[in-house]
Amino acid sequence: MRANNINGEIKLFNKLPSTWNGINHYMGGFASSPVEVLEEEGFYEVVDPQYDSAIEELGELYLEDNKYYYTVNAKTWTETLAELKENKINDLLLDRQYIYRSKFLWSPGIQHNSHCYLHY
Repeated sequence: MRANNINGEIKLFNKLPSTWNGINHYMGGFASSPVEVLEEEGFYEVVDPQYDSAIEELGELYLEDNKYYYTVNAKTWTETLAELKENKINDLLLDRQYIYRSKFLWSPGIQHNSHCYLHY
C-alpha cells in the first residue's frame, strides 16, 4: 500500500492509478513505474505497524524517511468493566439467537412458521 499527501490530506492507495498528473503527466502505466518515479510523485510505502488491536488503535499517518507510518494509540473506554462485560454477553446472546434461527429456518424437512420466537 502507498500513500500520497494531496493538498494537505494523506490519501491511501491500495491500488495505484494507471494515469497520474503530478510533476510529470503519465497517460498509462503509472502503477507499474519504478519506485523512484513513484516516490518522485509523492507515493511512499505505508508501513503496517505491529500492535495489539484489543488495547491499541491506529492513529494518524506521518511521513518519515520516505515512508508513511501510523501512530499507535492506547484505546480508551467510556464504559466501566461491568458495562463492557454486559455488552459482550448481550452480543454473544444475539449471535447465538442468530445462529439458532439460521439453522432452524433453513433446515430441510422442517415446517417453517413465519412467527417464530425464541425465549431465553
